Amino acid sequence: MALTLASSIEKCDVFDEPIFDNSIVSLHEHTYKPYGSPSYKNSDEIRIPVHFQDLILDISESYIYIEGKFTPSQIAADGHIKCNLSNNALAFLFEEIRYEMGGEQIAVVRKPGITTSMKTMLSFGASQLPVLLTYGWGLGEDHQDILDDTTHVFSGRLPLKYLMGFAEDYTKGLINVKQELILILARTFKNCYVGDVEANIVIDKIEWKIRHIVPEDRLKLNYAQ
Repeated sequence: MALTLASSIEKCDVFDEPIFDNSIVSLHEHTYKPYGSPSYKNSDEIRIPVHFQDLILDISESYIYIEGKFTPSQIAADGHIKCNLSNNALAFLFEEIRYEMGGEQIAVVRKPGITTSMKTMLSFGASQLPVLLTYGWGLGEDHQDILDDTTHVFSGRLPLKYLMGFAEDYTKGLINVKQELILILARTFKNCYVGDVEANIVIDKIEWKIRHIVPEDRLKLNYAQ
């Protein structure tokens, strides 16, 4: 009865002033590109640095954007492709992924294709499949959602929290620290496709997309102290 009475009082208290949270002025996504001019060949090391230390970065919601071309060596007479991207193909593109902060290694994932496959099978259900498809999970002969059958161009994203546990656990913004993402491409891309024939995979673009958090002026002054 006490709970019911308290709930009734709250419902009748209609003259309280609304509470507005204006601590964040805006959120906008920024693209960070690899250092130099990488060729994206097998076993290449790709470094993506973040030098802006006076910004609040939402690393937990950041992701790696990948774009490339998938060309099977043979296509059937009826136009049917005899080779398709495999399940979790995007993660299998890499041999190792490391995240460094202030020159110190914070997290490293070796064989991300295998580790994320195990994690996804244990942690996700069918309701998350539409989102997981953009990560390359759930791909099959009849589900090539990240691939354009006409141009053979594929594109997708690998969220950092999909790859590394710390990005799931630590959701606060980061400021005043240099960060870097190091990616080592796989020795072979044969784990990225399945079929009766061989295929050629060419990576054209790898970018790290991070949200910048712009706080209100009062909070900016606190951070500057």
